[in-house]
Amino acid sequence: MFKKKFVLGLILALFLLAGCTTGNQDIQGFAKQLPEVQAFLNQHPGAEIKVLLMDANTVQQNIQFIEEKCGGTLPIQSYYQVTVEENNAKIYLWMTPDKQVQCISREVTEESTSTEDSNENTTAECRQNIDCEDNQNYTNDFCNNGICVHPRITECTNNDNYCPTQCSYSQDKDCTPECTSNASCEDVNPNTLDTCDLNTYICTHTLTRATAQPETESRIQDANTHQRQNQDDNSTQTTTVRTQSCENQNGYSCLNTQTCAGNWLTANNASYCCAVMCTNPTDSNTNSNSNNSNLYALSMSTPQASSITSTSATITWTTTGELDGKLKYSTNQSQVLSGPQIIGSCCSTHHSITIGGLNPGTQYYFAVYSTFPSGSPENVSAIYSFTTQALQSNIISNIQVTNITSNSAAITWKTNTETVGEIHYNYSSTWATTAPETVYSLDHTAQLTGLNSGTSHNYTIYTYTRDVNIRTEDTAVKSSQSTFTTLQPPPVISNATIILDGVRGIYASWQTNVAADATVHINSNQSQLGTGTDKVFYNPNQWQDRKIVLSGLTANTTYYYTLSSTNSNGTTTTQPATYTVPAAITISNVNVTFGTMSGIPVATFTWNSSVSGSTGVTFSNTDPNLGYSNGPTGIADSSTGTSHSITTGFNAGQMYYYKVFSISGSNFGESSISTFTMPN
Repeated sequence: MFKKKFVLGLILALFLLAGCTTGNQDIQGFAKQLPEVQAFLNQHPGAEIKVLLMDANTVQQNIQFIEEKCGGTLPIQSYYQVTVEENNAKIYLWMTPDKQVQCISREVTEESTSTEDSNENTTAECRQNIDCEDNQNYTNDFCNNGICVHPRITECTNNDNYCPTQCSYSQDKDCTPECTSNASCEDVNPNTLDTCDLNTYICTHTLTRATAQPETESRIQDANTHQRQNQDDNSTQTTTVRTQSCENQNGYSCLNTQTCAGNWLTANNASYCCAVMCTNPTDSNTNSNSNNSNLYALSMSTPQASSITSTSATITWTTTGELDGKLKYSTNQSQVLSGPQIIGSCCSTHHSITIGGLNPGTQYYFAVYSTFPSGSPENVSAIYSFTTQALQSNIISNIQVTNITSNSAAITWKTNTETVGEIHYNYSSTWATTAPETVYSLDHTAQLTGLNSGTSHNYTIYTYTRDVNIRTEDTAVKSSQSTFTTLQPPPVISNATIILDGVRGIYASWQTNVAADATVHINSNQSQLGTGTDKVFYNPNQWQDRKIVLSGLTANTTYYYTLSSTNSNGTTTTQPATYTVPAAITISNVNVTFGTMSGIPVATFTWNSSVSGSTGVTFSNTDPNLGYSNGPTGIADSSTGTSHSITTGFNAGQMYYYKVFSISGSNFGESSISTFTMPN
């Protein structure tokens, strides 16, 4: 890094010693018009602007520095590097010699004199993407490690309020349609049929039968001469109209001397012209093209560049005859016809050729042409152009771990450009990798399975753009390493039962292999178990021996219930069962009186039962539900009879919850839960 920064510094120094050229002054003036630079100069009126023309070799030597500032890769080619700085506040920008801005990066350090930066006491220019909004519809604005980056938009994307130069309306609805009706395609050429394709909104100009014109020597063209008209990207192709007498051409004649719009063809060594009504003398139908196989009306639609990536593009066009298709291209407009040639399949009216191996962020010029039959003159289009997509920095964001269980988890994340990704994570003591994604996307999900329960797992996200052919650690854009912990396994329930007890009445009892809370859902309607109609008894304490008193049940009734325990990780085990409440014993005349015994405050509970049997009272000063494990105390009276009395000591001035119950064989009865307060 030191060596690279030294090289860049030396180049800058040599440049400054040499002084600014007229070209550099022009670049300075252009840079000052950029909104980002204008805003910086308003804040730093004493800022100095430096311009350096870096050739491709210099860019290669300093690419690490450039990419650190840009937050992504730039194609290796010549750039103007413009630096605007005052003290320790700087803006870097790189633009191509034709003033196409590729990257803008603002850098503000802690020592900057910016009042705003001093007040915030931070080295970061931004903390989130919205901080970098430059209000320019032709840039993507995002925050990269505290520095704003503004790469130019090159993708054809709907509804982003910008149309890149290489895009058409069919690719990007922000572009202006070439046409909206046939009338808008009129080219004032009587020899063409002008139509608007309402799927692509592109004009097509098809040559039709040429109108007879007075023949003059100046319009006679040799059959092998081609005249082409160069046009810009948005123009339609026209074909020069030639005139030649078609009479008595090697056994073929025309109804009259006609004009020939298009190319001259040669078939079976007999010359004849296209787009005119020539006929074989033996053909009785001299007025119909449909019955004359020797008639050709050649025309070519405007070629369209589509499926443009950073390294490839597909060119499509149509011809009115079944012809071969060829294409030549170059980065130099004047060298297109001498550039590389790609030959498509033969023969068809629809032609498609894909150009591969292109450089990212580069403008290419191309022309298409066809010949038919073999040896005839070439029908060549005008020269058109497209620009490959610039490489974008791949930023991973919004990483979340969801649906964590004891042995699985889902990881989701987003990227700012379409990528495929995979997760590298530690499984036991070794690392494993999820199956890589197969569809390039901005939103990603990976499912991790077979994990260890209750264990911390480290993971890193690896992503790859479309331009990466070999996926290795060096070609991946990776997230920082993070950690998540799987849940403990669900508790194991054992010894589950419902007990009719002479101390606490009816209670559910079970054990778990780990500390867990306890919940009982109970309902007399099995179909409604687990709904809002359940009676629910809950104890939040994390213990292994679980007991919960069940109150307010109806005698002679079968109940459906579930016993549930949840451990500290939130993992739950549920076990269903049924229980039938015994026949009813009616409890009546429940009363509490107060007194003292040996100086200790006591309360005496009295009540009657409809059947003779043992009895008990349950009470608590903390639990209004009289749950088993939350502090309630039970006192039994084994005496038989229908009149019952139990006396026990309590704390003076304390409020208590209580209920009384009686048991006789399989019969059971209890009072509702009530309260009393001991006198002081």
